[in-house]
Amino acid sequence: MRWTVSYLNVIKAPYRLFNIFFDADKQVPIWSIFEVITLGTFGAFYKCLDARVKQAIVQELNMPSNFNSASLLGDIIFTLKDLRNAVAHNGIVVDVRFKSNSVNQGIDRLINGDSNITGINFNEITDYIVLLAYLLTKLQFAKADRTKFLDDFLTILEEYRALLPQPIFSKLVSSQAVRKIQETRKFSDGSD
Repeated sequence: MRWTVSYLNVIKAPYRLFNIFFDADKQVPIWSIFEVITLGTFGAFYKCLDARVKQAIVQELNMPSNFNSASLLGDIIFTLKDLRNAVAHNGIVVDVRFKSNSVNQGIDRLINGDSNITGINFNEITDYIVLLAYLLTKLQFAKADRTKFLDDFLTILEEYRALLPQPIFSKLVSSQAVRKIQETRKFSDGSD
């Protein structure tokens, strides 16, 4: 019985947010919808947007137009959805077993063409870190925050390298991981 009541409260929580606006006879602002939808639903929402709206979004993000960025941004959202869900539910992420589908190869071409970061294939966690740093740069997060994010990842790699036997470490992290992060840092540093 207690579980049922708790579960119902979780289900009702989003509606409470909306009721604040309904009760005040106000329109529900769009931000409140994004407070309660899943990343997968957000990805589906983005995919349904008019092409002009998608184009305006990628222009605002300063993403290149010669890579069909408007379509690829939707694929990026779904690519990150799997990572987000694994992190949120304490799943293992280091070996990318969370990946539910193949990642659109256009994403790696977009990143390479826009930033000169090479070798992205989403078969290791480093590539997801590169994607996140790419988006942080496009979203104009503070340079210090982007640098810390990348430096923290390099620190984790060094800790893993020290703790794990080399054969296991090399199965989880490619020999190109540090180079990818260095290229990402160069892109991130040059974007301010």
